[in-house]
Amino acid sequence: MARHYHTAIVGGGLAGLLAACDLARSGIRAVILEAGKETGGRARTKKVDGFRFNQGPHALYLKGTFRAALDNLGIQYSGSKPAIDNAVTLWGKQKHPFPTGFGSLLRLTPLGLLERVQVAKLLMRIVRGDYSLAGQSLDDFTQYFRPRVKMLLEALVRVTTYVNAPAEIDAQAALNQIRLSLGGVIYLNDGWGSLVAALTTLATTSGADVMTESRVTGLTWESAGWHLGVADREEITADTVILAIDPAECARLAGRSAILRDTLRSMKPAKVACLDIALSELPRPADNFALGTDEPIYFSVHSKAARLAPEGNALIQAMRYLGRNEKAGPGNIETLENLVDLMQPGWRAVEIHRQQLVGMTVMHDIPQARNGGRRVPVILDDTPGLFLAGDWVGGQGMLSDAVAASAKFAAKAVCMHLGGIEKDLPASVARLS
Repeated sequence: MARHYHTAIVGGGLAGLLAACDLARSGIRAVILEAGKETGGRARTKKVDGFRFNQGPHALYLKGTFRAALDNLGIQYSGSKPAIDNAVTLWGKQKHPFPTGFGSLLRLTPLGLLERVQVAKLLMRIVRGDYSLAGQSLDDFTQYFRPRVKMLLEALVRVTTYVNAPAEIDAQAALNQIRLSLGGVIYLNDGWGSLVAALTTLATTSGADVMTESRVTGLTWESAGWHLGVADREEITADTVILAIDPAECARLAGRSAILRDTLRSMKPAKVACLDIALSELPRPADNFALGTDEPIYFSVHSKAARLAPEGNALIQAMRYLGRNEKAGPGNIETLENLVDLMQPGWRAVEIHRQQLVGMTVMHDIPQARNGGRRVPVILDDTPGLFLAGDWVGGQGMLSDAVAASAKFAAKAVCMHLGGIEKDLPASVARLS
């Protein structure tokens, strides 16, 4: 006999966990069906000899939707802002000061006076939110900027969005992300896996079932509700379903939705190549951060701000933001090794471990100018009772903030849907009908 729930959540990453926590705390009987051996998805942290490897560089935006969701749930976390006192921008192989405030703009090299003035005016617009650019690409917005100002802005967009697609990303969404970053970010102690563990514990203690190694093999609608086939487990039935998985898996399970099919054809993911290196010591302790301008590269010593390495050791992250038509391969790692040579000469002699992630997807669909920054909706109007959540869903935020916004909206939509049908529901949900 199939086990029945009010809601089945397919996928145990951050989106699925956040939705489960909200639903369980509302008294909704929910289950997470996660195909892997553990929850967390791309937020998992790998532990090796006291080092904690995230899935590439991760930062928590202090003014973002994800941080607000964690605080609302009472999730505990700690960390520090990255040290950028000695941060540099890279123009070719030359190091120049990173713009950390309006005062530093007066000394911003290699820009000339007119370029510095243009950067200052641009940053003032971003601080004030004085722009209305939905439907314009970043290239459209910057076409009249001086070349080095354009390059600097594109670098700031890359570091805040992970997107290297100026001809396609929506300029409004891109500048919003830079503005969000002005509120600060922190690197998390013990890695993002600490959040995964806390969210998983909260979901289960609030009443949700979490089933790992439970790949959903089929999803069908029958008169009594949704039927989910689960590999090597009994069938699950549910009144509603949240798909918190990647677009390809959604297409496999919910290809009946024309809205989803149409959106999938036009998606543009953001991908990166990452090299994370564990060192027994940091050859140059003061050189903590670098951002490429004429080359889409990034370097940061996350262990300087967060507990990610044993005392006296270091964990550094290097990354290349891959262009739309750029193929990932071994050459990306060589580029990143050269970047580390520039920032931390002598690192090869003190390397202990490394993690290489080449062609990793960081966002399954960027906010595109052609859509005014809108992505596939949480609610699929042509498939009642089926909802979506993830970094490629909804019109709010990017990265983990898009995850949180869509997950919370999906949970609310489920409650509204359940409130309108005849089910044994908590009074708080039943009153929505």
